[in-house]
Amino acid sequence: MKKKVHIIFNEAGSGKSCYLKWLARQLQLMEEYRDCWISLESFNPKHLVLLRIFEKKFNNQKLIVMMDGFDEITPNYTGVVLKLLETLKNIAGVCKTYVASRPYGFRQKIEEKLGDCGFYRLKPFNLCTQSSMKVKLKSYYQINNTAKQSNT
Repeated sequence: MKKKVHIIFNEAGSGKSCYLKWLARQLQLMEEYRDCWISLESFNPKHLVLLRIFEKKFNNQKLIVMMDGFDEITPNYTGVVLKLLETLKNIAGVCKTYVASRPYGFRQKIEEKLGDCGFYRLKPFNLCTQSSMKVKLKSYYQINNTAKQSNT
């Protein structure tokens, strides 16, 4: 059985938030998820089209929920958010839930409340990968800066 809830644990600055953003972008590129991205950070109640998309994805059991910073809600709201995650896990309309958190003793609480979850840690970049990424990022920013300058 495929896991419905995926927990990404790692230290601060390890790339959890970047990974979730990358994953969201990859899902947007897939045909079946192309029109389902709704950011609650910038959500405006006037966006009825987004609500219709949400409803369509939910009804087709293709809704994906991503939550970043689980560790930042504690201690006051841990129980509330765990209950929300448990509810999301049991709702047929939600096909996957991804949660990112620092590893500060939450794994046991999550396992107790949600049971069968996938737990993952991001591997740190080695020196070779870091060097390669620096070259790619430098090239990317040079191209974008040149393009912006030519448009002004």
